[in-house]
Amino acid sequence: MTGAELANLANEAALLAVKREQEAVTQSDLSDALEKVQLGAERPW
Repeated sequence: MTGAELANLANEAALLAVKREQEAVTQSDLSDALEKVQLGAERPW
């Protein structure tokens, strides 16, 4: 991953943590963010 991709991953994880009303980013947030960054946003069907 490039530096920009890592920054994007960290930002996505932080957004997920805020949406989940957490005080800190967790491993689960990072994992979910990585999935979102690699596979794209979930599409509503």
